[in-house]
Amino acid sequence: YENYQNANSNSNLTTFKFEFKFKDNKVKYEYNKKNLRQVESEKLTINDKEFAHIDKTESFFFTSNAKGVETLSKDMEDSPELSIIRYIDNSTVLEKKDQNNKIFKEFMNFVSNMLYFRSLGENNYIGFTEHPFGIYDYIIKNNLLKEFNDFLNEAGISCNLKEKKTDAKAEICFSFKNKEIDFFKIASSGTTSLALFYVWFQELKNNKDLKFVFIDEFDAFYHFRLSKLIISKLKEITNTQIILTTHNTSLLSNDLLRPDCYFLMYPNKIKSLSDSTDKELREAHNIEKMYKAGAFA
Repeated sequence: YENYQNANSNSNLTTFKFEFKFKDNKVKYEYNKKNLRQVESEKLTINDKEFAHIDKTESFFFTSNAKGVETLSKDMEDSPELSIIRYIDNSTVLEKKDQNNKIFKEFMNFVSNMLYFRSLGENNYIGFTEHPFGIYDYIIKNNLLKEFNDFLNEAGISCNLKEKKTDAKAEICFSFKNKEIDFFKIASSGTTSLALFYVWFQELKNNKDLKFVFIDEFDAFYHFRLSKLIISKLKEITNTQIILTTHNTSLLSNDLLRPDCYFLMYPNKIKSLSDSTDKELREAHNIEKMYKAGAFA
């Protein structure tokens, strides 16, 4: 993701800070980037105690309190793009009984199974898998064509899909009375977006390793009822933390989610609805109406 930096910033360094919670254990990870590939500094703390730290602006020698890194080479001058967190995880046999090492492994497992995707024009995604896939290939190889057809019909797209085999590959087509037409040649932007969502939704349902999913502008091509359907589908997933972004205030409803699950994004803060008002929010409240009236600040 190349355009990660605030274009109004005068600094050539960008700082990222993340905080995770695994049961009662807090993990903080922060790093500075000078460009897309090179991390200038990293620091990982577990329960407010430093686990690993490096500042490449001063030295390529990193420090770590992890049990099991004593024999690991700490000179990273020949690998300026390498993350010390990845380095420790991939190159060290950490003591399994050490509590901090257990938390570190849990942290790495979580981060390795995060997924970001967006469907504005093409299949853009970061994380989870390094192997690109085609929507046709995924649906056909996993024998999901009928289920995909049913999903589109449930979403209000009346269609009859069929598999069509050519010399090059198998394709999915809309089947009409007198003709079959390639799916992507006539599918609308919304239908194409639904196809991408369907494939990732299958991964969410069937892959228990996925820990965190961020879907950017998830309803960019959807109408209100379809957006509600997508949210109801995602609520079926119980093993993954999911974050969606939207500009659609019509989705602010107690029928869909609790008020503390809605967050307002400002230039300088992100705050939940429940923390944005002194009023006691109840199930009967019209949250969208309250938002438009300026009840949340």
